[in-house]
Amino acid sequence: MAELLVMFRETLEMALIVGIISTYLIKTDNKSLFPAVSIGCISAIILSIILAFVFEQFVEGGFAGSEEVFEGIIMITASILLGSMVVWMAKNKGNAEQLKKMTAKAVSSKNAFYGIFAIVFLSVLREGIEIVLFLNALISMKGGISIFSSILGVLVALCLSYAIYYKGQKIPLGKFFSYSSAVLILIAAGLLAHGVHELEEGGVIPYNKETSVIWDINPSLTLEQEAYNQTVEKHQRKYPTLHEKGFIGSLLKAMFGYNGNPSKIEFTAWLLSLTLLIYLYKYHSRRKGNEAK
Repeated sequence: MAELLVMFRETLEMALIVGIISTYLIKTDNKSLFPAVSIGCISAIILSIILAFVFEQFVEGGFAGSEEVFEGIIMITASILLGSMVVWMAKNKGNAEQLKKMTAKAVSSKNAFYGIFAIVFLSVLREGIEIVLFLNALISMKGGISIFSSILGVLVALCLSYAIYYKGQKIPLGKFFSYSSAVLILIAAGLLAHGVHELEEGGVIPYNKETSVIWDINPSLTLEQEAYNQTVEKHQRKYPTLHEKGFIGSLLKAMFGYNGNPSKIEFTAWLLSLTLLIYLYKYHSRRKGNEAK
């Protein structure tokens, strides 16, 4: 589910940027620059796919024996980027005018084609790189992601963008971004906490299970469950609902990095990041709202 939301948000942001630029070109009778938009978008997507492949090979081949450390770094980096993206969106609500000004400046320049190409290419590439990093972090945290959910997120975002720019539908994007930002803040805090956990596992952060763990709320297995789990494959094992590997526990872990037995440092990192992101998001939202009055 987390990958669906991430893919939806990132794809929607890409599509909105391309939609704003395309709409401006239509209104200013500069349809001849459409190829720059198409080539810029396609080039950025292809480069993002190449970077994803290279990144995957780098991960598989270059970190044998230190996977926990690398995964921890990836999760923490993704958490910082995801949190920054949420705060940036709150800080720049309604800043479509800034993008239009950039587009107007590019159109009026001598190299209009390359100017439009650069804006589209860099904007889409930035989102593509973020997707690569976020999905790798989610794979490390969850042990895998749903391809179906990821594709569904992309398709829904593209359909929504089409409805906005080509069908003229008025959709309350402000409310959507507010609600989805709240979920993304929880995901970012969970990624950071899980990244700290991986660094503890890798020995970078001192960790002693006897003294570092604050609590352990993972429900214990019954004798019947333990006996059953020893006789079946890993994916068939049964756990209590709230256990990290149980039905609800696994969903919470997949979405928000839930850990039933967090360390003091891990929990502190989660709490501080959650508090800071909520504060920054509310602060910039209020400030932007006051500027709009």
